[in-house]
Amino acid sequence: MARPKLEYRPIRREDMDSFEELLQYREMPQEPRVRRVLVEYMAFENPMAKPENPRYWVAVDESQRVMGYFGITPTTYIVQGKLVEMAVPHDLFVHPELRASGLAFFICAKMYKLVEAETSHVFPIIWSSPENRELQSARKHYKDTGGARRMARVIRAKSQLHRVREKVPFLAEGALGEAFAFAADSAMVLFDRGARAVLGRGMRVDKIDRFDARFDALADRVIPSAAIQPYKPAKLLNWKYIDRPYNQKTCYAIEKGGDLRGWVVVGRSDRGEQSVGAIVDFLAMPDDEEAIATIAGAAVQHFHSSDVALVESIVSDPRYARVFKRFLFAETSEPEYFIIGGIGKKDGPPESFVLDANNWHLSSGDTDGFLFSW
Repeated sequence: MARPKLEYRPIRREDMDSFEELLQYREMPQEPRVRRVLVEYMAFENPMAKPENPRYWVAVDESQRVMGYFGITPTTYIVQGKLVEMAVPHDLFVHPELRASGLAFFICAKMYKLVEAETSHVFPIIWSSPENRELQSARKHYKDTGGARRMARVIRAKSQLHRVREKVPFLAEGALGEAFAFAADSAMVLFDRGARAVLGRGMRVDKIDRFDARFDALADRVIPSAAIQPYKPAKLLNWKYIDRPYNQKTCYAIEKGGDLRGWVVVGRSDRGEQSVGAIVDFLAMPDDEEAIATIAGAAVQHFHSSDVALVESIVSDPRYARVFKRFLFAETSEPEYFIIGGIGKKDGPPESFVLDANNWHLSSGDTDGFLFSW
């Protein structure tokens, strides 16, 4: 195959037919048409992006056929109490013809440089394929944090009988196993009700279908106490969790005495025969333990009424993690892959500060990869 002459540029709406054709070659949890709709939404509808901000870079050949792409999300982060514009990369893919020719690495490296040029600051990469990790580790200004904390909580004891069987075989067999699971589930429901009543005393949880100005006010109140985390005004939350195509999220507001104290977004996915819940995103003042406890309790209560086996969440900030543990959340053995790009840029905070994952408040919703997963 002759080496193609490629042009690198921001994606255009007229590229989407060719983009969808390229998706035929990618293994994905959705049909190419569904993925196309989601990418169009991310590329052209992001309310945090300025008109000049690219949302997807594409590599096109001389006939304008899309041969590769790299997503980029213009967003705003809070860094040590100040608002900073960043560009967070995600969703990288190159045509198998170019991978077979050995050109994919160079094409990916070129698109990484284009993404890096969009921000004068460090930026996070959460979730990544093994191929992308290899590429990132080879680049000078990328460093691994060691991973962001993941936490999980059992909702259905029956899903864990195989673990019980390893330690106490007779307790997990047949009717006795079923009875054990039922008793454990009933005990957890009672515990959760009690914990929520005590830890979130007087807090109210309401399902919402729109984020309004109250959520802007909360986002602003968080700024002074934040180390590093995304800034999440109402327009961003509506774009991510309300207006997106194929939306499968449920959103709750946490209030007390008429004041908004926090919010939480939950979702679910199917993994083979097992359904798993996710706390997709959440926010409260990091020292407001009543609100954080109510966030955890509301998510657990939501999934008690479903058939999920367990609920998972990225909880990188130890102030949140400490409260989540009171609702029987435990750290998983494998943290979420979390790498920092842009290390060494003159406008960035100290390297030791950004490489400590405990300084970040991140959630599963902080990468656009969640749009393709939940």
